[in-house]
Amino acid sequence: MIAYASSFDQVGIFGNNVDDAALVLEVISGADEFDSTVSQSPVPSYIQKEESNKKYRIAYFERSRQSIPSLDKEIAAAIKDSINKLRDNGHTIEASEI
Repeated sequence: MIAYASSFDQVGIFGNNVDDAALVLEVISGADEFDSTVSQSPVPSYIQKEESNKKYRIAYFERSRQSIPSLDKEIAAAIKDSINKLRDNGHTIEASEI
């Protein structure tokens, strides 16, 4: 990818899971012989090497999830399933009213 102008707009990474996204980030990070503006610092490993038992507090926008009439029913069900799985794994999940 080539930036057309100096801005903060950047290409993002998509992946099926965090480890896939971390692997892509490792590959695209660091030195690039065709980009004189890139950092020459060593790239750390972003892939999680061990399972974490840390529990997180996660918020989601309930109003927007319910108020989008065009939201595909399968997508809505997948969102609800993800929220339930996170809750079942011990994370604190809260709907935000903002």
